[in-house]
Amino acid sequence: MYLTYKNTNLNISLYKNNAITEDEEIFREIFRVVVGERSKIEKEIVKNLLFKYSLEPVEINHLTSAHFVPLTSFHSGDFQNAEINDAPDIIKLMVCSSKTANVGPMAGVAGAISEILCGKCIEFGFDAGLIENGGDIALFGDRNFKVKIYAGNSPFSNKFFISLNPAKLFPDKILGICTSSSSVGLSVSFGDSDATTIIANSPAIADAFATSLGNLVKNDEESIKDVIELGKKFKEIYGICIIVKDKIGAWNVNLEKI
Repeated sequence: MYLTYKNTNLNISLYKNNAITEDEEIFREIFRVVVGERSKIEKEIVKNLLFKYSLEPVEINHLTSAHFVPLTSFHSGDFQNAEINDAPDIIKLMVCSSKTANVGPMAGVAGAISEILCGKCIEFGFDAGLIENGGDIALFGDRNFKVKIYAGNSPFSNKFFISLNPAKLFPDKILGICTSSSSVGLSVSFGDSDATTIIANSPAIADAFATSLGNLVKNDEESIKDVIELGKKFKEIYGICIIVKDKIGAWNVNLEKI
């Protein structure tokens, strides 16, 4: 099922008892959630224009003093400050993931929206699901998903896929696999990669790190190695794949030929 609202473009597959759903009422409810979450972001931008345009972390209700925790942990007591608890979950996700990856809040917007939506779908009782938001993907449930890597004009584009089972990698969490590119799409990237793909224990954090690490990638093998070594230092990151023209590097990712 495809849903579009403003510049949010979603490809959604939801499963219950191993069957994919075609329930139009569910998709109408998801659309309402998308409208609501985007409204929260727009209200934050009205209060603080830097939230939209900053390329580095910004302070919002002292959220930048908190470490990143996935959405599934937001209500477990990690945020005791009343101002912080009053902030919408999507703002928490964007601000905390941007601080961890050292980028602006909007770097994680697509992943954050997908993460919120996956949380809602779990509440709706779905066993597994995939939500793609402009190439940034959120996955949940005990199901094997195959994710193809698109890398523009690189000879490696659409030649490999990654098999992922969210429940086996991160039980009770939402898996993120997000990509940043200097040659594909409208997002800003200061690097040279055709695809910097990050797998992480949260779509918001995967999205933010795809931007952060993608900014550092240059068109040489040493740069790819250096960026992968840097990414390996962050406990939130599970796997990395970087494609630059005819060069490719990966860590903790099993690339399978299509």
